Amino acid sequence: MTNSPGLEDRSVSLICQRVSEWTLYGCVLLSPWAFGCTGSTWEFVLVCGLAIALLAYGVGALVDGPVRWNGKKPALLIVAGLLGIASVALCHQLALPSSVIDSLAPGVSKWTQWELQPNLVEPWLGRWDSGNRLGLYTAGSFQTVVRLLLLVGVFVAVQNFRSPRACLHRLSVVAAITGTALALFGVAQHYGSHDGLVYWTFDVEGGLGFGPFINRNHYPFFLNLCLGLTMGLLVERLSVMGRHWYRLLLTDPIVGWLLVAISFMFASLVACGSRGGVLSIGLAMMIVMLLRLRASNATRGVLITSLIAMPTVLVLVWAGFDVHESRLNMLTEADRYTNDGRYHLWTAALKSVPDFLWLGSGGETFHYWDYIYQSGDPSWNNWKRMSLRADNEFLDVLCEYGIVGLLSLLLVTGTALWLAISRCRRDGLMAGAAMGIIAVVAHSCVDFGLRVPASAVLATVVMGLISASGRKRNESKRNREAALTSASPRTWPQLVGGGVVGVVLIGIAIGGTRIKSRYFYADRDRAAAYDALLLEQPEAAVQSAIAAVRATPEDIGIRFELSRVIQWVIDETDENATSGPDLQQLRRLMVQNSVASQRISPLAWQPYAWLAQYGQTEEVQSLSGDDAIPANWKTLCLLRARRLHPSEPDLAFLTGQRVLAESLLDEGVLDDRTPEERASEESESAESGLAAALPHWRDTLRYSAHHVDEILDFVGDDLQPEEMLEQLFPNDPIVLISAAKKLEDPELRSLFLNRALELLEVPEESTRDLPFGERESWRSKVFEALGDPDKSLRALDRALHDFPDSVPMRLRRVNLLMELGELDKATSEIRILLTLDPDNGQVKRLQEQLSKRKVLEQ
Repeated sequence: MTNSPGLEDRSVSLICQRVSEWTLYGCVLLSPWAFGCTGSTWEFVLVCGLAIALLAYGVGALVDGPVRWNGKKPALLIVAGLLGIASVALCHQLALPSSVIDSLAPGVSKWTQWELQPNLVEPWLGRWDSGNRLGLYTAGSFQTVVRLLLLVGVFVAVQNFRSPRACLHRLSVVAAITGTALALFGVAQHYGSHDGLVYWTFDVEGGLGFGPFINRNHYPFFLNLCLGLTMGLLVERLSVMGRHWYRLLLTDPIVGWLLVAISFMFASLVACGSRGGVLSIGLAMMIVMLLRLRASNATRGVLITSLIAMPTVLVLVWAGFDVHESRLNMLTEADRYTNDGRYHLWTAALKSVPDFLWLGSGGETFHYWDYIYQSGDPSWNNWKRMSLRADNEFLDVLCEYGIVGLLSLLLVTGTALWLAISRCRRDGLMAGAAMGIIAVVAHSCVDFGLRVPASAVLATVVMGLISASGRKRNESKRNREAALTSASPRTWPQLVGGGVVGVVLIGIAIGGTRIKSRYFYADRDRAAAYDALLLEQPEAAVQSAIAAVRATPEDIGIRFELSRVIQWVIDETDENATSGPDLQQLRRLMVQNSVASQRISPLAWQPYAWLAQYGQTEEVQSLSGDDAIPANWKTLCLLRARRLHPSEPDLAFLTGQRVLAESLLDEGVLDDRTPEERASEESESAESGLAAALPHWRDTLRYSAHHVDEILDFVGDDLQPEEMLEQLFPNDPIVLISAAKKLEDPELRSLFLNRALELLEVPEESTRDLPFGERESWRSKVFEALGDPDKSLRALDRALHDFPDSVPMRLRRVNLLMELGELDKATSEIRILLTLDPDNGQVKRLQEQLSKRKVLEQ
């Protein structure tokens, strides 16, 4: 007996599909543990896994010939949406005439042209130069193209899998295992590592990580997909039991383990403190339950909900979770929730849209707009941190890829929601997948977790299987097997279609791997540079950083690392040393790298500051080939940097210092004048320079009080106290209090404190928005500094109504009570402090002082 023609080819194709399928399962299982694969190294590893899956499926398509398009029209719409965003990103790579650029993106000329722009040009940058393209960061859009093409390849392969429902079942099992492990690890790490370390080792800025994810708001994106798929397994298992499910419920070990897994996932979701993650999965469950609501399964739903809720609460109680201390408490306090920082990010994103309406400003550019369009509130504008995204996937795409990109994203999410809602009734597995997709789309309205590679890959696989599972469940097994082993001759269109799909997927796999490998090597060289710095090998550090830039010349982040390495070497090298790095060559390299960074991403403010700090006129002239560099080019660089980051206090201080220095007349010009004439002209120049410097120094003090001493030294006797308050200091009580502490003149200190008190009592006039409790705490400090402990105590008591567990406030209250002679009240306060913090050494010292004072008074 011989095999039918083509049957062997189909067997090869089936093996290739199995390799592709299980490779994707491995990616889903392993990708979240490497910080969501957000780093260059781990993203490269994930891309290698996806490349293996695409290569395997591509080979199968070449062998098999016909391509099954299981998803029909919805799958085409999803692919069209993903390719739409990728097409916009590709448009950012094209060099176009200035007339086209001014028509489609008028903001390009607005943000690329400045005083020195015609002089400082790097023609060797080639395709990465942002001056003649529609976007302002070509490399960021290029990264988006690579990632989206990989996701398109994954989606095409997945939705063409044979037996998609069986694949969805296997994926649900993998998701249940992965989600349970993540939940256990996240809870254990959260309550076992109070210092915010990931894996009890790696420090995360701000301590906002949860589990292996570096941000607690990214954790729910992946976990909600796992949770939904696990819920689908549970619903599917209960449907198999039939109408006697209640008898088999507690005796079925699979149901028991699924209930335990779901309980731990819910508990970790609550513990991570992501309000959007909790609300989105709750909304998704409500929608799916309402769509599947029937009188026959209402009792089942109530019982299962109770069986999940009770162990979830027990896990949270056992772990020590307190809802009043968590961010979830803000859900019940509308006034606090409306002050959330997302509104500032959304405002910054929308302000950039008019200049780049149709195609956006380019990939990875939002954080620059967050710098440029500051809200003006110093309590929000933390100049030490950078917001990478707009905390809203839709606004983020609108900002970076314009209206065309937003419509493409809406096409993807709208189709995914329609598939989830229309197919959640078919069976339990589809219901669980629908919960995950709805939760992810809902959460994307207030966060950007789909930018995490691990979450994006899992969401793509789930969408592909949902779109492919369009067959009716009662289709006979015989028909499916016949479709798999059909030996009918393949037509030329089928062979051509299979060949095209196979070649495209193989090309995406190879191209994505090659491109991501460059970033892997660059990250390796960057790490080697910092290792060399630790080993005190500055030349090796600079060479490693240069190698990283050569690997990815378009990456602005790697160029910044090179500048930081050079900056560290220059600052640590003695000018008079006979050996060591060549400082002149390093400064020249810094200038070249800064100019190249300006052209790659003209919105970045750091290159302008580095150019002003380390550049020399001769180097800039030799680089530009133009001797007509203005004499104040360093000031122009600092002013440009200030425009791009107006809330950076150190930059504002240096700019004011530079403006003041340039206003002084050249001593050589005044040599032939009398001392009286020279002193008069110097005084007039200093006054005009001070007037130009004051706005910059006022901005410095608006965001930080670190430079108060230096600014007061510069101002000296040129400004009267009232002029200082009017022209120099902002209407910020905290800055005024900080300045008052550093003033030696009692009258001047009293003037500043009284002005701070006025702003605290009339908060509408203040530039800093403080809650009532914090405002009363600062009023207490002002009264104490003014020598009025009685008023200080009353204000502090009002502050303690809002912060009853604040140990520093209660310590101040003890001191005030002792100053007023109310020792009995001070003793009661000490008892409260010992209850709140029994190991606090300061409390014990105050207790000893209080005891001695009581003995002396008796």
